[in-house]
Amino acid sequence: MSEMTRAGTAPIVVALFNATGDVGGGERFMLDLADGLDPLRYRVRHLCPWDGPFAQILRKRGWPVDVVNLTSLLAPQAILRLRTLLRAANVKILHTAGARANVYGRVAAALARVPVVVSTVHTSIYGYEVSTLRRMLYLWADKATAPLADQVLVTSEAMQREVLSRYGFPAERVTLVRNGLDAPSADAGASGGNLRASLGIARDQPVIGCVGRMAEQKGQIHLLRALPELVKAFPD
Repeated sequence: MSEMTRAGTAPIVVALFNATGDVGGGERFMLDLADGLDPLRYRVRHLCPWDGPFAQILRKRGWPVDVVNLTSLLAPQAILRLRTLLRAANVKILHTAGARANVYGRVAAALARVPVVVSTVHTSIYGYEVSTLRRMLYLWADKATAPLADQVLVTSEAMQREVLSRYGFPAERVTLVRNGLDAPSADAGASGGNLRASLGIARDQPVIGCVGRMAEQKGQIHLLRALPELVKAFPD
C-alpha cells in the first residue's frame, strides 16, 4: 500500500475527456490510461461528448461517466457544464484528447481552477476531414487555449515536429509519450498458428494485415493500390 494511502490521503481525482464518443485509437488510449493508474492513488472519472459506444463500454467496465454535449461546433453551455462537473468532483488533474475536448476542457478547467491540465494530440488538425473554415477555427481555438495546458502530449515524433513547427507550442511544454502495448503472452505464437489453420493459411505463407478506421487519413487506399503488384511478386 502506498504512503499516501497509509497516511490517510484521499485519492487524487483524475478526469479523462475525449473528443469523440465512438471507439478508436484515442478511446483505446484513454481506456489503457485509466486501467494503468494505481487505484489506491487515483480515482478516475470519464467525460464523453455524447452518449455513444465509448460511454457504453466505460459503464460496462464500471467507470463513472458524465456526458458533456459537444455535438455542435460552438457549445458554450458545455464549458459551464464542464466547470460544474470538475468542481463537484474535486478534479485535480484533467486529461483531454482531441481538438474540441482540448479547447473546451482547458477553458473549463481554468474556470474551475483545476490544478493540472494535460492535453494529448493524437492526430494533426491539418488532417481532419472537415471544411477549411472549420479547420482554421480549430487551429485558432487550439493555439489560443494552449497556454492553459500545463503539458501537451504527442504520441509520435512526426506529431511532435508538427506541434512545435505548425502549432507553435513551446518546446518545454510538449512531451513525446508513445502509445504502450501489452507484451505478447508466451503462447501468442501457438494461438497465431491456430488462427492460420482455421483460415486455411499455411504457417510459412506471407500474410498482410491492416488495422484502422476506414478513413482517408489511415491510408488503406495505398495498400489496395499496391496489392496487384504484391500478388505478382508473391503469388502465395
